[in-house]
Order: sequence, then C-alpha cells, then structure tokens
Amino acid sequence: MPVLRLAAAVVGVAGLFLPATLRPAGPAALIAWCYHGAAGLLLLFALRPLASASSGGVAAVAGMVFGAPVERALRWCYIVGVTAGQAVVATVGGHLVATAASAPWVQLPATLVILAGAAIATAGGWRAPAWVSPASFAAVIACVLAGSTVSFSAAGAAALGWPQLAVIAVFAVVGWESVLRLAAPPVWAVVAAAGAVAVIYLSAATLLYGGALGPAGRPLTALAAIVCAVACQRNVAMVADLTVADRVGVDVTATGRGRTLAVVAASVCALVAAGGAVLIHQERISVFSVLSVPGAMGLAVFVTAALVGAYAGRGWARACALLAASAYLTLLPFAGYPAWLAVVLFVIAFAASGGRHALVLPRFLRRLPRRSERSG
Repeated sequence: MPVLRLAAAVVGVAGLFLPATLRPAGPAALIAWCYHGAAGLLLLFALRPLASASSGGVAAVAGMVFGAPVERALRWCYIVGVTAGQAVVATVGGHLVATAASAPWVQLPATLVILAGAAIATAGGWRAPAWVSPASFAAVIACVLAGSTVSFSAAGAAALGWPQLAVIAVFAVVGWESVLRLAAPPVWAVVAAAGAVAVIYLSAATLLYGGALGPAGRPLTALAAIVCAVACQRNVAMVADLTVADRVGVDVTATGRGRTLAVVAASVCALVAAGGAVLIHQERISVFSVLSVPGAMGLAVFVTAALVGAYAGRGWARACALLAASAYLTLLPFAGYPAWLAVVLFVIAFAASGGRHALVLPRFLRRLPRRSERSG
C-alpha cells in the first residue's frame, strides 16, 4: 500500500525524540513542523510523475537527469548525513535502555553496544527484511502515543528560531524522496501519506506527558530501544552499500572487494558515530549541533530532487518542484557550517568527474511524466 510505504519511509526513530526535544520551543517548533508538512507535500507532487519501481531512488534519477557527478554527490551527502545521525540514534537507544532498566550508568555502554552491534551485523552481511520498516513504524506510533520518548536539552531548543528548528527537523522527514521508488502512486495516496506524517509529528509535538513510566511504559520503552538498534543497523548498512556503490559500482556487498569495502565502511561509520555519541554524553557537543549535519545533507538532497522534478517534469508538477526547491534552499543557510560541507561535496564530485557533467535526460525518463499521469 503506497500510503503505508511512504509514511513508514519518513516516520522513524526521529519520532521517538525530535518532537519531544523541540517541544519547549513552543510555536516556533510548530511552525517548523508545518513548514516541513507543506514543503514535503510540494516535493511529493514534484517527484510523483517520475516515480517508478525501477527508478533506483533519488541519486540514480538525479544521475540520469543531471549526470554522474550529481549522483555521486548525493551518495556522499547520504553517507555523511547518515553517519553523523547515528551518533544521535544510538544515544537515544542508549538513553531508552537506561530508562527501561532504571540504571542511568548503562546509557553510554548501551549506546556503544548498539553501534558495535550494527557494525558487526553489517560486516556479517545481514540486511533487515522488508517487514522491518512497517513494524518499526507501528512501534514508533505506539511509543509516541504512550509517551515512551526521549527529550534532550529543553533550554537549547527554546533558544532557537523556527528556521534553525526546521533544519534540525529535517532528520525526521528524510524519506519523502522514497516516493520515486513507488509504482506511479495516485495523487490521493501521496496526499494521504503526507497528511499522516504531518498528523503524527504534530501530535507528538503537542501531546504532553508526565514522564513517569507505568507498568506498560517500561516494555514500550524497551521496544523503542530495539527500534533504535534496528534502525542504527539499517543505517550503517546503508552507508556500507552506498560506499560500495560509489567505489565499485554495485549495489550489493556479497563477495570480493565489495564485501571488504562494506566492512571497512561500516566500521568507520560506527567509529565516527561512537565518537560523536561520547561527545554528546560528555556534553562537549549538543544534539542540535550534530543534527545540523544530517539536516544540511538532507536539505541538499531535497533541493536536488526538487530540481530534478523541475527539469524533467512539466505543468503543475514543475511548479510544485520550483516551490519545493525554494522552500528547502531557504532553510539551507540556517544549517551553519554543514551547509558549506554540502556545497563542498558537490564541488568535489564535479571536480572528480574531469568536467564530464553535461545534462543527460534519457528517452525513457522523458516519457515518465506522461506514463505516470495516465496511470494515476
């Protein structure tokens, strides 16, 4: 079902901590969530005509439209953003383990165990089955409704304006671009999925809880910790697969050089995230600073995806694409130095191409809008 697939691709671990973390900012946080709801809907409308089960995702489609350097730059954005994000995901998981066990000292060891387990499982070739995504989605919803969530640095959130909060909230909405992997989703499904995501995050951002865990709260908190651990492994595996695809040109990590590279990439990802988690635990760096990195990388992906829709689409879809690109580009300067990192990644990707970055628009891609409109 396209509604469930799209909503599950967006709503994940971030639902367990970001709405509660940003809640002290009050109206500014609500503006940030509403901003993403509107921008996300525009992006979905922009990309829907290009959707295909065999599209290969946003990096592949961007590569077919704008050339290989853009495809490589988007892969690098995912690698950098996902790696930084795992420091927070694992920290949330460790916090939930400590809460469920009523043992605060367990938090950092549990965080490091989650990252080590993710690296080991990825190195062993394990990949989460397809049912994990909808199961995690259901678990997150249950935990949010029960109040089994984590909140970080209330004072830090209250000190930020809504554009900075919107940059941080990008971590919660990365996944809109997965619409490209659906088979010509109908308009109603796109609207329903965007509405469901908006309702979930706005509800989580406005519901207030006493913070005490009852008999049912403790098992749900443990379930939330498991969700974090599984998500961390999936994300580390994503980094490994993207690294292999970038260096070897394949999307699998089965044997030979690809397998070795996947092990190295997973280990480096886990080690970097572990370093970030330790710094967060020691309060030498804030969760907000860490999340600005995946925020900037996600904005770069969204802007590029919207430009793909503007270049390859037509009519109202092209208008939505231009509006979406403007909305995300407006937020990018508020990401701080990570925004420059995103620019640097694109510059290096183009420089490494040796100047071969002419626009490419394959004939089948040009036919996609007409085909999708007929089927939708």
